[in-house]
Amino acid sequence: MEYYLLLPADKIIDINESNKLGETNIWGVFWGGPAFEILSHFIDNKPDILDDIRIIDLNKKKYSLTEFFDIIKHYEIRVN
Repeated sequence: MEYYLLLPADKIIDINESNKLGETNIWGVFWGGPAFEILSHFIDNKPDILDDIRIIDLNKKKYSLTEFFDIIKHYEIRVN
């Protein structure tokens, strides 16, 4: 499953490779995308924005940060 990070000004139609948080695969790996590093930066440096971001999957299902981390904690996380 692919997951995407949407900032407050982003719309669902703005989904593209640059806001891809990453994807899970059947081998138990979560491959972090470009937005995974952005999310990490927000967590470390701009925690005030965390309440305003949205996470969605390819099916447009929405996730809170907690729900997203609950999903990926079962995977080995790799970032290119």
